[in-house]
Amino acid sequence: MKKLFYAMNCLLMLSSSPSWAVGEDPSVIIVRSLERNGANSRLIIYRSKDRVEEIEYQSGLNDKGIRSTAAAYQQVVMKLMGEGYVLQTMTHSDLEASSTFIFVKAPKP
Repeated sequence: MKKLFYAMNCLLMLSSSPSWAVGEDPSVIIVRSLERNGANSRLIIYRSKDRVEEIEYQSGLNDKGIRSTAAAYQQVVMKLMGEGYVLQTMTHSDLEASSTFIFVKAPKP
């Protein structure tokens, strides 16, 4: 009886393909923000060497600049989330007045 259960387990394991072992690499998108107070700032969306997008927006510490910055960030985040990406990590540099966001899409099994 033990041999029968052992044989069934072996056949069951061989018949199923583990999803973690098969599939493609996850897609990664890097978003870099370069902010300048009172001047045009940019969000750079780097998908690959051939696919780079730039969004310019007016930044600043006044109401118009804060709203413009929030709208630019929301536009990018909603676009990437709509494509199935999730924010993996974020870093900020006060020295360069920049932030880097890493978005990842899980691989398809």
